[in-house]
Amino acid sequence: MTGGDSKVRLQDLSIRWKVTGLLLMIGLVPLGLAVWFAGVRAGDALMDKAADQLRTVRQIKKNQVEALFSSRRQDVNMLVDTVGTLRTEAFRKLTALREDRKLGALRYLHTLESEIATLAVQPMVIEAAQGFRQHLPSLRRENGLEGQTLERMRGELAGHYAGEFAQEYRRRNAGREPEQERWFAALDDDAVALQAYYVLGNPNPPGARHRLDRHADDRSAYGRLHAQAHPVFRSHLEKLGYHDILIADPESGRIVYSALKEVDLGRSLKEGAIAGSNLAVAFRQANREENGGTVVAADVAPYWPSYLDPAGFLAVPILAGPQKVGILLFRFPLDALDAIMKERAGQGASGQTYLVGQDRLMRSNAFLDPEHRSVAASFRQPEQGRVDTEAVRSALSGETDTRVIRDYRGDPVLSAWTPLVAMGLHWALVAEVSVVEAFIPLDDQGRSFLARYAEKHGYRDLLLIDPEGYVFHSVARTPVLGTNLFNGPHAGSHLSDLVRRILATGGSGFADLAPYAPREGQQAFFVAQAAGHHGKPEVIVALEMPLEQIDRIIHQREGMGRTGETFLVGRHQGLISYRNNRVVEPARAGDSDSDAAAYGEKALNGETGSMLGICRDGETELVDFAPLDIPGLNWAIVSLMRVDEVRAPVRGLAMALLLAGCALAGMIVLISWRMAHGLVRPMLELQKAATAIAAGDLSARSHVAGQDEVGQVGVTFDRMAHTIEEQHWLNAGLARIVGILQQAVHADPLADALLQELVPMLSAAHGMIYLLNPVQERYEPLGNLRPAHQDDRNDVFSPGEGLVGRCALTGRTVRLDDIPAEAVRIGLGLGEALPVSVIAIPVVHQGGVLAVLVLAAFRAFTPVQQQLLESVAQRLGSTLTHLRQAWETRELLEETRRQAEELQVQTEELESQQEELRRINAILERRADAGKE
Repeated sequence: MTGGDSKVRLQDLSIRWKVTGLLLMIGLVPLGLAVWFAGVRAGDALMDKAADQLRTVRQIKKNQVEALFSSRRQDVNMLVDTVGTLRTEAFRKLTALREDRKLGALRYLHTLESEIATLAVQPMVIEAAQGFRQHLPSLRRENGLEGQTLERMRGELAGHYAGEFAQEYRRRNAGREPEQERWFAALDDDAVALQAYYVLGNPNPPGARHRLDRHADDRSAYGRLHAQAHPVFRSHLEKLGYHDILIADPESGRIVYSALKEVDLGRSLKEGAIAGSNLAVAFRQANREENGGTVVAADVAPYWPSYLDPAGFLAVPILAGPQKVGILLFRFPLDALDAIMKERAGQGASGQTYLVGQDRLMRSNAFLDPEHRSVAASFRQPEQGRVDTEAVRSALSGETDTRVIRDYRGDPVLSAWTPLVAMGLHWALVAEVSVVEAFIPLDDQGRSFLARYAEKHGYRDLLLIDPEGYVFHSVARTPVLGTNLFNGPHAGSHLSDLVRRILATGGSGFADLAPYAPREGQQAFFVAQAAGHHGKPEVIVALEMPLEQIDRIIHQREGMGRTGETFLVGRHQGLISYRNNRVVEPARAGDSDSDAAAYGEKALNGETGSMLGICRDGETELVDFAPLDIPGLNWAIVSLMRVDEVRAPVRGLAMALLLAGCALAGMIVLISWRMAHGLVRPMLELQKAATAIAAGDLSARSHVAGQDEVGQVGVTFDRMAHTIEEQHWLNAGLARIVGILQQAVHADPLADALLQELVPMLSAAHGMIYLLNPVQERYEPLGNLRPAHQDDRNDVFSPGEGLVGRCALTGRTVRLDDIPAEAVRIGLGLGEALPVSVIAIPVVHQGGVLAVLVLAAFRAFTPVQQQLLESVAQRLGSTLTHLRQAWETRELLEETRRQAEELQVQTEELESQQEELRRINAILERRADAGKE
């Protein structure tokens, strides 16, 4: 039929139009073929050029990104070298410090050794040892210290032990009792007499009793010898800073002389209170020596006569010819050793040097922990004051070494240790400095080299991590500082994985982009490398790389045109996502996307190439991709450009050719256009309208008019489209109303829902449903919606009364389109307006008018709208009847339930009365039986 119609139209045309059409065909077909051929060739050439340009840009940026990562690897390598240099320099200084302190300590101990050995061979000392040993047994007899006098002295001395001595003992030992009764009971009479004169009877306070040369009441040979020899011993005590100088009898073990006059004076080193002390140990070792000049030492230990203060002793035998006449003992001062260790020159802010004994307790005071690791505190609280580090264990086993270890506080330090051996003493000498201070030198302004380096090179953070995962330095001071990456709150982070990998494999490596909790979940990626010594890692240097540097490379627009873009993708834990922030189609680094998966998959699998792809809006893209050669990272680079941008010059060329052809055939084109315009335009309008209607746009019209057949078809088509639109609107409205009616449960909500649907559907101003009250035979408003009136009116209507009553009485639709000026106005909230049209539709069911549906509008209701209302009224009648029947059924059921309850109550009352009658009958029968008896 289409072909036939075309022949008819062509036959109706004049020859002029036929010739014009033929000329157009002859002129435009070759022109179109030429334009098409030129466009195809030009398009292919431009596509090839664009692909080469895209590949070049991709390769340039690929090289730049790979160079960036290579430079980052070189940065961390340089930092590792720098850290290694700092480590070497720090260890060099620390080793020099250790050796200097060792030399000083040994020099001091050898000085003590030389002093006591020299003093032991002095004639005065030999004579004093012989005299004290000889005259002590006669001290009591020569001074008349017998009987009650001696008992009085013993009592006074016991009071001193229980009073002044015990009080000071408790003060120094956190309230611990000194067991003075046990130790005092072990004193023999000679010791009581000696302590009564030179301890209790000493007018000088404790610590200064060495100032007494002779007790005023001591008239014995011992007292005279003491007055002669003691000033010499006191001079040595004060000059060399000894805590005490003692002489002991080699046979009895009794301390026959003490310069400091503590409660050990007169006691035996072989039995009694101090027989187990380290003073007794020194005595026994020296007493075993047969040759003079051999000095022995007893290591530091709590000493009871000095309130359990730590004390160490040196001892040497005193010989008079071949005879051993005494044992000379020095209580050597730890203060001098502590002064040597505490010298701050060359130790920095965190450096310290200290001595530790074989019992792992302090032999000098620790600079960084004076509360728990002073000599006194470590012996009084050994659990808190013990130092059992790798350095101490190694030094006590005889090794000298330098390493990065954990100190007694658990902090990473550079440690240099060596054994200190002298006179039988075997100690560990340890020199340490914090890794932070050693590896992070500060400039004159107090800024660290690492902070300045990170700022200069644009790193977000620079971290130092020890091999156990502890982060001891962060330039940015993020929350990861001070935590452990292996067992702390960030143990599962990609930085933790990187550190583990570096420790396992060595070298350097990258951590791929991933959310980083210390940055509040922002994307972060790292490069790290271990610094160590002899292949053992001591610190891991990690750099948090800035994403901005990658963005600057990737966001360069040269050669990318208007739609071109380059982006990076990566695969991490099986997920393909971006590695930079996109600009043309914005996306953040770390986000997954269809482009990232579609274009990056091949490149991430190692392929390099080009392809055509489809972007989100359906346009074709030219895509070039390649993997990145970054060890440890599975990244790829993708460059793309819209094909329509590539072919834009082709369209310009085609347009130029077309314009040239049009210039050659101007007159023919003009005549042909006028003829085609008159014929084709109406048909196109009809086709456009028909297509829109077929697509669902029922409001589409052709607007074609005219006296010819095409114009008449256009008018007929528009009428048909109008009818279809109205019918569709009617069916859709009825479908929504039927849905409301089917869901109805009660009349009032039904009325509200129905009016809320109808009023906007019909563009009405207001609506009401009046329901028949069968008892009062009047129509009352249904639902909660009410019109706003200017004055009070009765909204209840009897049949025949008003518009509602007239509609109910006649059972026919009543419509008013010419509303008088004095009619009721509709309240709008901001004012009132007079409706243009009011319509009342009777709701009829089984011959009776059940309700009246009333709507008012500011424009006249159309026939299809009235048709809709009448259809709604027909369906509303059965729904209202059903709802009323359901309500009556519920009322009947409720009444039945109430009657059943009342019957139940009556039954229970009857049963109760019957029970009462049975009880009375039973009583009467018992009475009757009793009367018979």
